[in-house]
Amino acid sequence: MPRKAGKATIKRRRKRREELMRRENAMMNVPEFCWNNGGISISTYYRLKQAGKGPRETLVGKRVFITPEAEAEWRKARSGS
Repeated sequence: MPRKAGKATIKRRRKRREELMRRENAMMNVPEFCWNNGGISISTYYRLKQAGKGPRETLVGKRVFITPEAEAEWRKARSGS
């Protein structure tokens, strides 16, 4: 039987979502990008990337980020507009 999330866990998740929503013009890492785009799974993100359908990535050191502009381009390409 799966464990239920406690009140503290739910509050932390809610707080994290609110923080992400406030950072509209900030670069996102892969999990943030996935959450902001319909909650796609990280494995789906990497499948899209491998197929050449992922967003443009920016490397900062060894970390991968997606800019808001790259996200907007990716959304536009996915919608077919």
